[in-house]
Formats: sequence, structure tokens, C-alpha cells
Amino acid sequence: MPGLSTRERPFHTPRGMGQKPGAAAHPNGPAEMQNRRFTGGLRLNPTINPPPRWVKPMLHAKRILVGDTSNYLAGLTAAMLRNVGAKVVVVATDSAAVLLELHRAAFDVLVLDDQMQPIDGIALTRQIRAEPGERHRIPIIMVCVEADRSRIEEARDAGVNEFIKKPMSAKILEARINQTMDNPRGFVASQAYTGPDRRRHDAGERPVERRQKTAD
Repeated sequence: MPGLSTRERPFHTPRGMGQKPGAAAHPNGPAEMQNRRFTGGLRLNPTINPPPRWVKPMLHAKRILVGDTSNYLAGLTAAMLRNVGAKVVVVATDSAAVLLELHRAAFDVLVLDDQMQPIDGIALTRQIRAEPGERHRIPIIMVCVEADRSRIEEARDAGVNEFIKKPMSAKILEARINQTMDNPRGFVASQAYTGPDRRRHDAGERPVERRQKTAD
């Protein structure tokens, strides 16, 4: 360009450069081709259709509380979370400590063992859901050794968002947290039940906040 030094001149990549021999040129260039492959063929406009959150996990921006009576297992869970990008992970080794930490600071998610002491994870979940203010809305992911149907239903009815059976991997734990954060269910508050909507919704469906009516 006239008037610009070599250092200041913008560099334009010739269309089709970097493609495999015989590949048809994409109308929006190689970068668009790569972006569409990565997002499953979706054409993403960053101002109108932002990329799905699963394209770039955001655990590094979340505050996570881990509740487990075993110091070893609590530390192992915290290490898994840090390995997948979490920066702030706080560990509590009994149910009283979990409640104390929730009163001290705000957290984005609670990873809770089913066999907490002195009260178990389900009883603790009910107590958390009865807390005043915004603390009772924290997403709760319960980890359990015995994940039979009755126990899962009991946890769901207490207000648990997601359920993981031990032993678990960092990949499964990360997936459950992303599911909870990226596709939140509506929150229900009533005399009969307080917690996430127990009905499952499709990923593209927007959850509805509602307050259930109770019989007089």
C-alpha cells in the first residue's frame, strides 16, 4: 500500500492457501472451515450467535467447594478439578465445615460426597436448600458409592442437580459441572420442595424460574 512501510502493510493470505490438494475453496476461507469443523458445522457469528460454552471450558473462572469426609479423597477431587482448569477449589471435610464455607464466601458449585458426617449428603442438601438468601441456589453435584435408583431419586428430591458414581474420572466430573453450569434448570421454591426443576429439558430449551403453588 502507498505510504505504508513493509512492517505496516497488512498481510492477506491468498484464498485456498493451506488447503489439501484438490480441496474446494471455502467461501469464507480456511479459518472458517476449521471453525465449522470444530463446532459441528454451525456457523457462528460472535456478536449474534456466541460459541457454545463447551467450545471453551470456563472452569478457571469458577469457585468450587468440595465436601468429603476423607482428606485423601477430598484432595484427590480437588486435584482433578485443578487439572481440568479450576483455579479456586476449597475443601471441607465434614458437613458443618461445608455450611461454614458457604456462609464465608459465594461458590459456583458444590461437589458433595453422599456419606458426609455428622449428617449425610442428602440431609445436608436439604439443609442447604432451606438456607436464606442466594446460598440455597448453589448447584450441587453428589458423589456416591452406592448409586442405586432409590438413592438417586432420594437425592433428586432433596435438591441435588447431578449425581456421579464412584470411582469417577476428572473427565466425568468436568462434564457434570459443565452440564450444570451451561444448561441450568429452572429453580423451584415451595413449601413442598426447593431445588432445581426435577424435569429434564433439552439443551436448547430455556429454563423457567417458577414458584410452585401448594394446596391450602
